[in-house]
Amino acid sequence: MAGFAKNAYGEVVGFDAHTYHTIIVGATRSGKSSTAYMMLFRAAQDPNLVIVGIDPSGLTLAPFEDCGQSLIATGSYDPSRYVEILENLTALMDARTAMLRRCGTDKLKPSTATPTVLVVLEEYAGILATCDSHDSGAKPAERIKPLITGAVGRLLREGAKCQIFVWCILQRPDATLIGGGDRAQYSRRITHRLDNRDGVTMLNESATEEHITKILTFPTGVGLLNEPGEPYRYFRSAYLPYAEYLATVAYHYQPNNRLWQELAPSA
Repeated sequence: MAGFAKNAYGEVVGFDAHTYHTIIVGATRSGKSSTAYMMLFRAAQDPNLVIVGIDPSGLTLAPFEDCGQSLIATGSYDPSRYVEILENLTALMDARTAMLRRCGTDKLKPSTATPTVLVVLEEYAGILATCDSHDSGAKPAERIKPLITGAVGRLLREGAKCQIFVWCILQRPDATLIGGGDRAQYSRRITHRLDNRDGVTMLNESATEEHITKILTFPTGVGLLNEPGEPYRYFRSAYLPYAEYLATVAYHYQPNNRLWQELAPSA
């Protein structure tokens, strides 16, 4: 269990990076990015984890890309790379599923040889907006947004048993961005301050009026952790300055680019 925050009693609030698709939401300056940095920094210290994904801003995944980790796309100049990465990851998922069938098991045990893969989708709304911009002048057969949403949907529905988990980060949950079927797959939900009630209840269906009022007025850095089988937990995220995030990930993270060895049996 990796600690990333503390509760009101000073006790560590942690998470297991080898479980659950995760969604992190919060308005601008709510502390969402700091929470993501802290969680990714903790995950980077685990040798049985690989961190990949898409980051139009180029900030969150920069230290992992700079370390030499493959399957990372930063920037918005070439959205076709988004498709390439997600299609490679669904191919990896299919290869792992075939391996599980051959081994007669329904759950992959993470190791350095078959690590848990965290697929970070930083500012998912921006990813889809970049796809919309590309598709506006493209022929139907050349549009990439359906490929992106289709691949993400597959990873959400089929990836957990293969130890492939999606981490989606965005400013606000919106049904036009994440439909109910996909949204239901995000079992770990982290909510920082939001500016509307619908966004709060969309991710926290059993939230009381007290929960909603608090979330709408959370100070920077305070959030709500919602995980299966656990009560709602308030936390204050540990603050990790961006320069320190870059330096600490660079120091701890060891890139793992051996994933494609897993595809050999299905080649």
